[in-house]
Amino acid sequence: MISVEMRPLGPTNVFHDGRPKVRPGSKPGALNIYDLRESWVADLKDPYDNLNLFLPRSGFQDFAADRGHTFLDLKFDIQQICYDPVMLHVAQAMLPALERPNEIRQLYLDHLFLAVRDHIAETYGVFHARRFPDQQGLTSHQLSRALEYIEANLSSDIGLADIATAGNASISSLGRGFKAALGVSTHRWVLQRRIALAQRLMADPKMPLSQIAVACGFFDQSHLSRVFVRQIGTPPATWRSAFD
Repeated sequence: MISVEMRPLGPTNVFHDGRPKVRPGSKPGALNIYDLRESWVADLKDPYDNLNLFLPRSGFQDFAADRGHTFLDLKFDIQQICYDPVMLHVAQAMLPALERPNEIRQLYLDHLFLAVRDHIAETYGVFHARRFPDQQGLTSHQLSRALEYIEANLSSDIGLADIATAGNASISSLGRGFKAALGVSTHRWVLQRRIALAQRLMADPKMPLSQIAVACGFFDQSHLSRVFVRQIGTPPATWRSAFD
């Protein structure tokens, strides 16, 4: 469990597998990492506010395998205060999305998971290097299959695992392959294709925006509008009226 403190917290008595430890007081941005195969109990006497993310050990094993390594452990001491500005930024960026949980799509969650996993692994991970080449990126055939799958499933809540399976690739290779070949993340590419589909459908003046939103994989019309404004710079209704 990756825990990011969002407000100041005083010294806290923590019991790790029944052994007492004292975690010093901290400011916002303090990071805690807990191995949940072990027992953790905290005597919290002060108000607290934190964001917790759960990462499976298999995620770190996959991270290591893609780089020709073996994952051993995460190096972290609960009794040493660690401030991680990257994780604080991620936590702050997540809060608006958590206020609208129905709009969170699988692809967004997948990319968030990978970003957090990669940062934690690179910053705190302990690995053993193995002697075989790192297989990076996608072949042209794999990329073509992945793109075809995306185009055929824009209305669905697809995830990275779905796209990787369609391209017969690992999730990490998929991410590197999209960046190398297309210059954007898989998540950004899918958003761009959904907006492009919405623009094509808006050519039909009889098709309501609410129906277009669902056909393009958005939760509702307001969800489409927010993404459309970020991508195009104008609301979909305004963009559509310019072509009437």
